[in-house]
This record gives sequence, C-alpha cells and structure tokens, in this order.
Amino acid sequence: MDFRRIIAFGKSSHVVSLPKHWLNENNLKKGDLVYLEQDFDKLIVMPKEKNEDKEERKAVINVDNKDIKLIKREISSAFINYNDYIVLKGKTLPKYAKDIVKVIHNLIALEIMEQSAEKIVARDFLKVEDIKIVDYFKKEDIITRSMFVDLKDPEFNNYDDLIERQNSVKRVYLLLLKVFKAISKNTVLIKKTDLNLDIIFKYYRYNFALQKIAHSLRIIAENLKKVKNKSAKEKISGIITEQNKYYLAVMKALHTSNKQSAYELSNSRDELINNVNNLNIQMNSEISTIQERLVWIYFELHGIIHSIYD
Repeated sequence: MDFRRIIAFGKSSHVVSLPKHWLNENNLKKGDLVYLEQDFDKLIVMPKEKNEDKEERKAVINVDNKDIKLIKREISSAFINYNDYIVLKGKTLPKYAKDIVKVIHNLIALEIMEQSAEKIVARDFLKVEDIKIVDYFKKEDIITRSMFVDLKDPEFNNYDDLIERQNSVKRVYLLLLKVFKAISKNTVLIKKTDLNLDIIFKYYRYNFALQKIAHSLRIIAENLKKVKNKSAKEKISGIITEQNKYYLAVMKALHTSNKQSAYELSNSRDELINNVNNLNIQMNSEISTIQERLVWIYFELHGIIHSIYD
C-alpha cells in the first residue's frame, strides 16, 4: 500500500501525488483527465477512458501433441483473457475439429470466422461494458434452481438433460470470469457496471460458488443414475429437498442483503450436514460420492452467507 501526504494548494484546494508506476501503466501524462468516484469513505481514482483504437489481441494454440482436455482448457483460458481472435492450428487439427467447434460454440459471443483442415479462427464479439453482472448471476441461479427441483424428485430420470444444464451454468461462469478479468485490467469498466468495487468482489465469489454447486449437482446426477434401489433414491431425494430449501433461503438473503437471515442460516449449517452424514443407506461408491458432494454444496453456500454479513 502506498501512502501520500495531502498538500494544500491555494485557499480551497488540496493535492495528492499519484504513483509514477500507475501513471505509466495507464499511459497517463501531465494534462490528462482522470475519473474520481466517491465510494463511502473511499475515493477511487480511475484513468480517463481512451477512445483510440486498441491493438487487437490474438491467441494462437497449437493442438499437436496435446489431448482434447488440454486444448479445451487453453481455449477457455484464451477466452477469459480477452483475446480478439483465437487461432487453432496443427497437423492433428482434423482429429479434434468436431470437439473444438463444440467448445467454441459453448462460449458466449465467440464465433468461428474461418475453418479449414489446417486452421480454425474464432473471433470474440463480446463488449464487456454491455454485460450486466447481476443479471447473468441471476441466470446462473435460475438454472441451478431447476437442477435442484429435478433432483429432489425420486421419479426423475432425465439425467442427461440436467447434465447439459450444468454446461449452461459453466458458460455463464466463464463469461463472468472474463468480465471480472477485464475489470481488473481496466478500472474504467468499474464505472460502467453500476456496481462498487466491494460488490464486484462479492459477485466474483458468488460466481465461483454457483459454478461449484452446479458441478456438484451434476456429479450427484451422474451417480444417482447408477443407483437402482428405490428406497435409497427416496432418502437421497429427501436430503436434496432439504438442501434445496436451504439454497433458496440463502439466495433470498443474498438478493435482499438480509444479514439477520444470513446469520440464522449460518447457525443451521452443521445440523444439515449431520443429516447428510447420518443418511441411513447401505453404502457403495455412488452413495459415498453423493454424500460428499451434498456436504460440499453446504460449504459453498456457507461461503456465500459469510459474504452477505461481512
């Protein structure tokens, strides 16, 4: 943390010097304008938004000697890091082309501009300033709620559809991760989100939590698909029903910023986890995994609760 002394300037003004490294990082010089924004007891200084054309960024990914999992991760990383173009090439490209195209289509605002046996070029059309963080988080929430609703029904068996919904949560998760990354590199964007920095940090945490919850629900679905014992399914559905009520209460406390409700929900967590651990079902690998993931979900929800009253 840097410290600066306030200097009197004339009869009614005061001056605070700015760190030279910050000026250099934001290409600011004498005479340039900066934004000043008051946030309670803080004063945020942001570089003036520049209208000049920015140099286009390109990520080049060579697919040779890599498996598809690594290629997918590299595409996601290039997307999150706000590259204007993502270029994939290599002798083994035809082998992975179908999977690569599917990955690109699953990333919001990323479109294939060129495709051949030697190269795939995708362009990013996203404008970060147009993304409403809260709206997209609510979309994640709605999809996650639908996953809970289906899993608490002991007769539900359309697990493949539920697994696909988790992919929809992941799409939004990556989009928001990209927005948060852009904001961290260009503080001018903070002003365009209509949120203060503290709230943005909280939604950064919420975004991770919902992705992990949806992923856990997917794993629960994949394992429930293998459970044939009707009684076991009914008991698990009962626990998921209980967890769904808790999830809805946490989301309500979050959206209404209800600290008192958050405190009460925090106090009930351990009892709910005990209900999961004391589930009276004959154990096997599938049941054990389901129990583990149900507990993980409670811990993720508890993290959200903490951020409500912190």
